[in-house]
Amino acid sequence: MDYQRASQEFEAFLAEAKEALDFTTRNPTYTTIQGVLLAFRRRLSAEQVLAFAALLPPMLRAMFVADWTPREHVVGFPSAEDLAGEVQALRRNHNFSPDNSIEVVARILRRHVDEAAFERLLRTLPEGARAFWYARASLKQELGEVRVKENEMSELTDLYVTLLKAWNDRDAKAMTACFDDEAVMIGFDGSTAEGKAAIEAQLAPIFKDHPTAAYTAILRSTHVYGDIQLLRADAGMLPPGKHDIKSETIARQTIVARRTEAGLRIVQFQNTAIALDQDKAGRAAIYDQLQEALKSGEILQR
Repeated sequence: MDYQRASQEFEAFLAEAKEALDFTTRNPTYTTIQGVLLAFRRRLSAEQVLAFAALLPPMLRAMFVADWTPREHVVGFPSAEDLAGEVQALRRNHNFSPDNSIEVVARILRRHVDEAAFERLLRTLPEGARAFWYARASLKQELGEVRVKENEMSELTDLYVTLLKAWNDRDAKAMTACFDDEAVMIGFDGSTAEGKAAIEAQLAPIFKDHPTAAYTAILRSTHVYGDIQLLRADAGMLPPGKHDIKSETIARQTIVARRTEAGLRIVQFQNTAIALDQDKAGRAAIYDQLQEALKSGEILQR
């Protein structure tokens, strides 16, 4: 019975990864997952390998430690591009892993582990481990690129970028995972969802039934007040198949986040339309800035 359950869990993981990676068969999906796991394993000591393996579901654990020996040479974390290259080097002639493979697998893996325990362990691992398993913002997306310069990274901006990327990926579960259990989300139209279940229930049909536009954002400010953190950004939306942000969609986004056992989580996310009825020139300037941000593909900290 335990083996059957482990097998079912692994098949579910493979199915999610196959869809997210846009593969049609399981073989390239398996190779990509294995490549990501091996790229991470090379950075861990024997003790750290065993600790990380213990948090994984059984079949992923077996994949993670396959052919491993405690004497395996440990190397440091290179650039995101070099890590992606390592993933793509596994069985190179049969490897179709995209550049954002680590990001995709990381997003799915976090749904299949104990989030709080996973976060606690990452904090004890070498520098670079947490960045590896966060959806790295320096890798490109096909639509509505959301990137952030390495020296502008923070846990709060990581959380914000993860939120935007989940929207752009039309992934209700990944977006909901950014929120605290009792969080509140206030939409552009004033609609309100309270609690994670209500947030996911609101997002899921939107992604299912509508060709949603993709976010591009400019990070304006972050503030820390003890356990509470505040982020403010301006955002615009790029409709599918278009090259310009839709002017009517530009909004001021505010995130209030707090520290939880699972890491930083959003307690309130609010979108407010940038009308600026008394400052049309100011509104036009913000729109132009968002258009430039769209071209560069970066969230700009100011």
